[in-house]
Amino acid sequence: MQIKLWDKQERTFAGYTWPTDQDGNPITWESPWLYLYGSTGSGKTTYARTWVQTWNRWEFTNAVEFIEHLRAAAGNQQTVTYYLRTLGTYPRMVIDDLGSEPTDHFNNFGTRYTPAEIFETALFRRHEYRLRTLITSNLNLDSLKKQYGPKIHSRVLELATIYNLRGDRRLRQPVECELISKSDATTDVPLKLTEEEAGPQQMTKAEFMAEREKLGPEARRFVDGLLKKHRIPWAKGNRRQK
Repeated sequence: MQIKLWDKQERTFAGYTWPTDQDGNPITWESPWLYLYGSTGSGKTTYARTWVQTWNRWEFTNAVEFIEHLRAAAGNQQTVTYYLRTLGTYPRMVIDDLGSEPTDHFNNFGTRYTPAEIFETALFRRHEYRLRTLITSNLNLDSLKKQYGPKIHSRVLELATIYNLRGDRRLRQPVECELISKSDATTDVPLKLTEEEAGPQQMTKAEFMAEREKLGPEARRFVDGLLKKHRIPWAKGNRRQK
């Protein structure tokens, strides 16, 4: 079945309402990575498959199926090495449904792996060489950070254009696609604002507010939560402040 990619009059790309520039052309991704996240049924996989069908020399892999292939190949070092090398070094790669892979360990020649470790290693390598990568996931950026850690999270923020897809095409709900700005997306917080370094307890209110203004909305909510969690005295007017 042919999927009409770009309909300028309807402003849709592969069936999505897609952000456009002032001339009505689709906003594309020129960054090395594209990260699409959203709920089940929002069409992330359809978009990814359409992309592969439209442009040459892209490789498509589903996270769950990739781990199943690795498990089946366990004991065949040559095959396992080929799979891992392809995931980490193929010039143009789609990783579909990242985060849905199983979490239990599996063994290969006495080495224990977790699926998360495999994808982390691959994404580290793809980041190092700035390889073109399209990732789809049900994980929003906070969930991505919790599941894979701050290093993967920061690499996605650095290299990816990020879109949030909303709606369910299977239920005939309209799907909208929103470009997520890096400042709104980031939850990275300087260590001096966190409990690792006693954070706001060592700062005046003025110092804290000056640092808070540099953060995105999600990060601001995080550090505001620290004030409540640790009952920072000056937050109640009981500590030195200007």
